[in-house]
This record gives sequence, C-alpha cells and structure tokens, in this order.
Amino acid sequence: MSARQWRIGAGIAVAFPLLLHLTLQVIQYALNRETADDFQYHDSYMLAVHVGWSGYVGLGLGAFLFYGLAVLIYRTSKFGK
Repeated sequence: MSARQWRIGAGIAVAFPLLLHLTLQVIQYALNRETADDFQYHDSYMLAVHVGWSGYVGLGLGAFLFYGLAVLIYRTSKFGK
C-alpha cells in the first residue's frame, strides 16, 4: 500500500463519520425547530432508542456499501489510475 493510498483511506475514514454526524445534526435541527410559543406546551424529555440487531446489521451494511462506493469512485477517477 502506497502512502498516497493510505492518506486517501485515512481521509475517507475521517470524512464518513464527520459527514454522517453533520447530516444527523441537520436532521435533528430541522425536526426540533419550534416556534416561540411552542415551548410552553411541551416538556423536555430524553429519548433513548435501541435499534436491536437489525439496526446494527443495517448500519454495518450501510457503512460497507458507502466504503465500496468510495472505492469504486476512486478507482474510476483520475486519482486511481
């Protein structure tokens, strides 16, 4: 493995969780926008979600598919030649 391939792999390893985190933050912001008078009628609460084995398998497959797509794009781009 060359140093260039290692740097690209490290960049993907850092970029994917960062993009996923930012995407989830934007979704959370969009879903939690409240008008000024809405806070009076609702209490704050914490929601804990347990996704179970199917959620973990789905997240693992999603990460694997994203990595495979990134490798495919890399190999078909001018950088992979």
